[in-house]
Amino acid sequence: MKSIFEKEKDVQARLVQEFFDNMFADNDTAQDSEPKTLGVWTDESYQDVVGLADKLLSDYPNSFFVGLGDSPSYLVHAMKLLAEKQNSDVQARHIAFSSGHLFRLITRSPSENLYFNRFPEEWPLHLDKYREYLTTQGLHPEKIMARYNETGTKTIAADYFEKGKSIASFIHIMYIWARECGINDKTFSKVFLPVVFSHFNISPLIKFRDDRFQVRIYHVPVSRGLTNTLSSMASCVNRFVPYYSQFEWGRPPVDPIDTIANVLEIKRGLQDAVEAYPVRQTHTLGNFKSILTKIIG
Repeated sequence: MKSIFEKEKDVQARLVQEFFDNMFADNDTAQDSEPKTLGVWTDESYQDVVGLADKLLSDYPNSFFVGLGDSPSYLVHAMKLLAEKQNSDVQARHIAFSSGHLFRLITRSPSENLYFNRFPEEWPLHLDKYREYLTTQGLHPEKIMARYNETGTKTIAADYFEKGKSIASFIHIMYIWARECGINDKTFSKVFLPVVFSHFNISPLIKFRDDRFQVRIYHVPVSRGLTNTLSSMASCVNRFVPYYSQFEWGRPPVDPIDTIANVLEIKRGLQDAVEAYPVRQTHTLGNFKSILTKIIG
């Protein structure tokens, strides 16, 4: 009779084999899609990004909002500009995070988000160093809980979803860490909220072994400029937040790049779009707790 350890190894071997069996089909699908390029930033593109930024500020007032890696970097930048204009309590920032240790299985149901760890004995590399970095960014699970208990501030982690390996990996890392801190999943899920942007029809569940993690999905229409804008962020010519996978976690991440001509051009376009965007009243009943805390102490 096989031990639990041997059974686990069999499961991992089967999942890895399924991954490679489906890899060519996955590549064929990728070849049919449009290649990642800089894309054309039109007035519509800027308006769409700022409009989504305003939607997020409205949906998550008094939140600590982090964009993972480069894909949502310009959306986060638009949120910063718009939050300042609207005098919003939302704090938006970039978090260096690329790729991930989880891989998405190709299943019969295209909408199913089922992931496995391709390198179970090594995942993720330099995790202790990455946790140190997250701590400096206010993302230690205990800090996330304390921030909510003190001011009602929820922490939002956002990413653009194609195959979802980055957001799935980040969610997995955060929940494992929270469990180690004695925070149960139900409690953590109320204050740590993952959101994704995608034009795909996907399930709101991220599945890894016996874990089920809920995400909120914002569908971005293919016919508008937003999809091309967000999905082109991985292009080298307009990368704002540098690449930072687990193989780089042994050293500190590089700061966001502000000197690339394309980056400067896009940021100026976002600034103009934000200045033209109507001001919305943001101090509602939803964030009175934060306001009172700042006043009373």
